[in-house]
Parts: sequence; C-alpha cells; structure tokens
Amino acid sequence: MDHDAQLAGTAETDPRPRSAVSHGAGLSGLVGVLVWIGFARHYGMDGPYSALVNVVACGLPMIAWSLLIDKVHRNPSTGIDWSAAGLWRETLDLSLTKLAGLWATWAGIAVIYGAGRFYWEGNFAFAMWCFTNAAPILFVASIPYVLWIDRYLVEPRDGAWHLGAWLTGQAGVDREAIYGHLRAWG
Repeated sequence: MDHDAQLAGTAETDPRPRSAVSHGAGLSGLVGVLVWIGFARHYGMDGPYSALVNVVACGLPMIAWSLLIDKVHRNPSTGIDWSAAGLWRETLDLSLTKLAGLWATWAGIAVIYGAGRFYWEGNFAFAMWCFTNAAPILFVASIPYVLWIDRYLVEPRDGAWHLGAWLTGQAGVDREAIYGHLRAWG
C-alpha cells in the first residue's frame, strides 16, 4: 500500500476531532503570554504571582476572541438557546437542585485535596492557597450564574442537576448522568 493510500485510509477511519478553540483564539492567547513574558522580564517580575498574571494574560485574549470574533456562545452545540429566556422563578427549583449537585461535587474535590496532606506543602502549597481563596468567591458567584444560565439552557437537567436531585431525594434521577458528571469533574 502506498503512502497516500495509507493517509487516505487513516483519515476515513480515524478522523481528528474538531478543536474546541479556533486558531485565532489560540494565537491570541499566545500573543498575550508573549506580551506578559516580555513585560515581566523587562521589569524583573517572577514567582507565583507573576505566573497567575500570565494565566490571565493568556486567558483574557482567548475569551475575548472566542466571544467577539468566533461567537462561540451562539453555537448550537453549547446547548444554550438565547432566544428562549424563561423567568427565573420558573427555573428556581431546578437551579437550586443543580447548585446542590454542583456544591456537593466541589465538596468532594475539597475532601480529596484535604485528605492528601501532601498537597498542602512544597510545590503544591501556592496552588492550595489559590484554591482556598478562590473557593468562597466561586461559591457565591455560582448562585447568580446558575440562576441566570438555567433560563437559557435547552436541557438544564444535566449531571449536576441529577446529582442534586439524588442528594435531595427527588424523582427522575438518571444514574448515568451522575456518573458522567462525576467522570467529567474527575
């Protein structure tokens, strides 16, 4: 079999998945990183706080590109229908159940990190400091976010909802959705 036939066969049997981000988003993140590295080197900045700023310098341009240029939030594959806004009162019970599942997931992750005390020393210490300071902010911010986004979701009963429904003893729980949710967070 010649080389072209092998390539053609590979392309048909093992197609590569479409990337989650466009080339423009990736390149804008790279430009943000390079600009920050140049700035940090010029002013002699280093250490863990400089690394956190580098993450922001990479992430913000990527988010801006994805929202303003690629308009990823309008993609039907997101499961969001921006034209179908329901009233928040209509989705309140659903959102509270989802928050219970989401917070239980985060609590499980916290227990795992808390049980592994080696995470709290050495190279991991700064990351754990970041997590413990970000956790209360994420906890509070998750409330308005979930209340808001559930109004637009095509199928708001996702894995977090099923986990919350299971924890609160509600009917209609899909165990496979819970397993999928836990695998995704794992």
